[in-house]
Amino acid sequence: MPNFYTLFRCITFTLILGGGACSSNPRELGRSNSDPQGLGLPQSLTMITTPNYCPYEFIGAEGEPVGFDIALAEALATELGYGDANGRSFQIQTTQHFNSIMPQLVQQDIDFAMAAITPTRARQRIVDFSEIYYVQKIALVSRYDQPFTNLGTLVGKQVGITADSAHADRLSQYSSIDLINQFDNTKALIEAIKRRYVDAGVIDAAIAPKYVSPSSRLQVHPVEPLSETAGVAIAFPPGSPLISQFNRALATLREQGTIQQLIYDWFDDYQCPNQEDGGS
Repeated sequence: MPNFYTLFRCITFTLILGGGACSSNPRELGRSNSDPQGLGLPQSLTMITTPNYCPYEFIGAEGEPVGFDIALAEALATELGYGDANGRSFQIQTTQHFNSIMPQLVQQDIDFAMAAITPTRARQRIVDFSEIYYVQKIALVSRYDQPFTNLGTLVGKQVGITADSAHADRLSQYSSIDLINQFDNTKALIEAIKRRYVDAGVIDAAIAPKYVSPSSRLQVHPVEPLSETAGVAIAFPPGSPLISQFNRALATLREQGTIQQLIYDWFDDYQCPNQEDGGS
């Protein structure tokens, strides 16, 4: 019998994003290969990402996707028993367009997505999510001659964010901040700050050093996350049977200290190359 809640969400996806037909059977949304260990896991696992958002995911020197999300995905795959040694494969597909991830999750044979994805209310109506695996820190970027040190200083100012980012949801908690401008990507937002089209920008603190340097004439002020849910999570097709297994694997990696080590490796101890960026 079809899962009518999943079917409703597929219809919602079709109406909101213009998607095509979608399945009402959760198993049809992921791979249906055999599961010899009886863990509810497919024989092969496919992830999709946008490799243009350093340090989360980007193309490394060898031409392959690397970054925090990629390293964590590989650790999760290993924890779940994927690898050449046992004949269970894990592969990563890429797309250059962040906004195409949700349609591909619902319409194609993709098992999950990791691309610094924040589980906004709009996205939760379309796909399912794991538990938060990294709580993002927010940074305010502005010109040297116009410093902003906290969200309260943005009242009455023109504030820039990237389109379809979670920052709009977070800023909506501050009713006094209503002059919000959306830009296609962080590079366009930074340029708007430099040209005084907006007074300040709200971006992920992890990527701020990529854009702010002495020569940029910009400054950055990290601020506390607006909530513990202001983070990134793994996205799955609606009704995916993989979510509980991934949540358990995340808990194991957290207890082992693996996630904390990856956070240090990629956010505290890595210098991103200059490249185009995606979104969250």
